[in-house]
Formats: sequence, structure tokens, C-alpha cells
Amino acid sequence: MDRKNTFTLNAKQRITQKLNGLLGVWVGISFSGLLIWNGIVGMPSQNTSCNVPYPGNEAAISLQAGDTLCIPMGEVFTGRIEKLPKGALIRVNKNAIFQPIGLWEAEGSIDNHGLIVIEDILNAKGLKLDNKGKIEFRHAPGRDAKLDILNRLDASITFLSNISQLHAKLNIQNYGDVHFEGSVHLGKESKIENKGRLVLEESTVINGRVTNFGIVQSYEKVLLGPKANIQNHCNIVAPNAAEISHKGFNNNGSLLSSVGGELDKNLEAQDCASRFKSSKPVVLQFFRPQLIEDFAQLKWQVENSSRASYFELQRSFDNNNFSSLDRLEASEKEDQVYKFLDAGLRYEGESMVYYRLKMTNSQGKANYGPVVEMVLNDEKSIALQVAELEESRLSLRYKNPAQEKLELSLTDEQGTEVKKLDLAGDKAINQLDLDLTDIPAGNYTLSLSSQYSTQTEEIKVGS
Repeated sequence: MDRKNTFTLNAKQRITQKLNGLLGVWVGISFSGLLIWNGIVGMPSQNTSCNVPYPGNEAAISLQAGDTLCIPMGEVFTGRIEKLPKGALIRVNKNAIFQPIGLWEAEGSIDNHGLIVIEDILNAKGLKLDNKGKIEFRHAPGRDAKLDILNRLDASITFLSNISQLHAKLNIQNYGDVHFEGSVHLGKESKIENKGRLVLEESTVINGRVTNFGIVQSYEKVLLGPKANIQNHCNIVAPNAAEISHKGFNNNGSLLSSVGGELDKNLEAQDCASRFKSSKPVVLQFFRPQLIEDFAQLKWQVENSSRASYFELQRSFDNNNFSSLDRLEASEKEDQVYKFLDAGLRYEGESMVYYRLKMTNSQGKANYGPVVEMVLNDEKSIALQVAELEESRLSLRYKNPAQEKLELSLTDEQGTEVKKLDLAGDKAINQLDLDLTDIPAGNYTLSLSSQYSTQTEEIKVGS
């Protein structure tokens, strides 16, 4: 690809993209029955306002005010951002990587849900970073850079190189983890508000403002310049923490001296630190029951599994009185799919069963997911079978004894729905071929649902 060609969206391209977007809604396939598309074909963006077509992973791009460029899931952008003006936005979706070889004239905004690796930032005068994923700075921002960074809960930012004598304005608001691996010299125009964890690996000179409501851990000595303004309301751990004395230092928390860079054991017991555990409710991505002979298999996945403490699975036969089946501890893996097998159904003699999930976060606050139901009457139970799976085609057979309308959906590993079909209920035995050419390679869950039950199959698309 010729990197001299810069991608700029013109008026004709904008009109063409809007027309293509409208046409995409009506794309569908037909078979011996009624089939209706309910959504746009292809991997949906997490931001429906993306108005710049994705130009490819190695393109050189100049954006304009009002433009929104989205890096799609699964893509690795390694091109060049030649212009990101004020009012322009780059959105990095989940499981996408944004690693430009250059980020120049960056005065706009970046909304990150995936991974950003920044090599060089030039003329970043007012760049705003909203981080919900991971960011790595491999080189320090330019001499005159101005960065406003919001690092969200459960997100992380790592500065791999020295941040020395910054003339830049570095404004960081941290609720997650910020890690400086090189030496740090924060200039007088810089400020950090820490409500999470801030780690300083090398020597640190602070000549700006630091307000700490969380944990600051330094492995080397912390030196305060004449313009330093430090407000500590929680914990600072450093080799010389107890010796810090400065007219600009106001301590309302704890100063603990670390030993050999190790975190003091008493630190975790401080009440102030516990306030910054996730107070947000656990968000359920999916919760699916499946009847397997006389057993019910339940699968679910949540967003930000680190927020969760444990799950309680509950069952009812009247959708009113629920009893606890089991308690499962939450995993630290963000992509964990939880499974439970309810083996007691054969002895109950009921025709319907209802399940719900009680989710408790790290602060002990609980919320409930939606109730899912499953029919135990074989006369109305649907059945799904994957007859054949090729790289670009999926052949299905399914049973629909009640001849009711069904819904077929395909979701990725993150629980994002990538296809959804409404199926007519005019036949008891059916066959369907699906075109998968618009689906990226990966693992997916295929679900067939009626008002009585849901059947799922795990499939792998592509090589």
C-alpha cells in the first residue's frame, strides 16, 4: 500500500456510505419459508455513528471535525493518523488493536474499548483519551503535548519510557491502574487525580499537582519540586514516604515505607482503599438454558468479570417462588463462560422451569438478571442440528413441532449479536442454509428460540 496516499472522506464518499448503510438493512437470504433480516449484515460496530468507512489496516488517514472513525473488532490498525482535529473521534472497539506508526496533529478524541499502542504523538495539543481498555505509551508525548486522559475503572495505562522534564500539560484522572515504568518528571502544568492505583517504578520528581484518593506506590524515592502540590487522602507507599516533608504536601491519609519495593501488608487493610472497589453492578452479557435429555445446561457470561464476587443460580417452577441451586465464585478471566448442569429435573415431573441469576459485585451489592424459561414438554420442544459447516456456508436442520415462529441468532464470544433471523413456523421439519461470507473467523454461539425453549450450538467460523 502506498503510504503517500492520504485517506480523506469527501462529500461523495459520505453520500455513498449512507446509501450503502440503508441498503445493508435489506440484505437477506431466502429458503422454503419466510425469512426476514432484523439487522444490518456484518459485524455491528459498538458505535452506530461511525461516519467514516474503515479504510484498511495500513491506511494513512486525515480526519475532519465531525468525523468518527471506528476500528472494528478483530482489526489491527498499523497505519498513520496524519490529522485528528478538534471535534473528530477515533473509537477503538473491543478486541481491536490501534497501533498507528504516527499520531500527528492530534487535537481530537479517542474512545478506547480495546488495546492502543502509541509509538509517537506529535503536536498533540488537546488530545482527549477516554480509556476503558488498555493503553501503552512506548515513547513519551512530545515536548509541547497536551493530553487529557480519563482512565476508567478496570482499565490500565502503561508508560514504558521516561517521562522527563515535561513541558507538556499531562492531565490524568485515574480510576483504574496507571503504571510508569520509566523515570517521571511531572512539570508544573501537569496534574494527576488518582482514585485507583498509581505505580512509579523509577525515580520521580513532582513539580505539578497530585491528588490521591487511592494507592500510590513508588519503588524509588519521590522528590518534590518547588511548585509541587500534593494532597494525600489515602495511601502513599515509597522508600522515603515517612520522610516526605514539603510546604506543598498535605497528608490526610497514610504514609508507609515500602521494603525493597514490596507493598506494605498493612496497606490493603486501609478503609480508604476499599472505597474504590467496583461499585457498579455486574452486567450480564447472556444467560442461556438448554435441555439435554433430562438435564438443563445453563451458560452465561458477564462484562468485567473482575467486578463480580460470586453468582447464585436460582430455579422456579411457577416463575414466582425461586430457590437457590448453587453458588459459583467469579473468575478473574474477563472472557470466562460459566456453565452449570441442573440434573434434578427428571424427578420433578413439571412441564416448565424458570431460571434466574443473582450477581453480587466486589462490594457485596447484588442485582438480578432476567428470568429465562424452558419447556420440559417434548411435544413443544424445538431441536437444532448443524448438518454441515464450511468456511462460508452453514447448513442447519431444526424441528418445530408446534409450528410457531422462531428466532435464530448468531453471537460472538463477547456476546455481541452479529446475525438475527425471524423464521416462519409453517413446517414441523425444516432445513436452512446460511451464508457466512460476511462473518469474521472466530467462535460463535448459534441460538434457536421459541416461546417455550431455546437450543444452542457452538460453531467455529473460518480456519
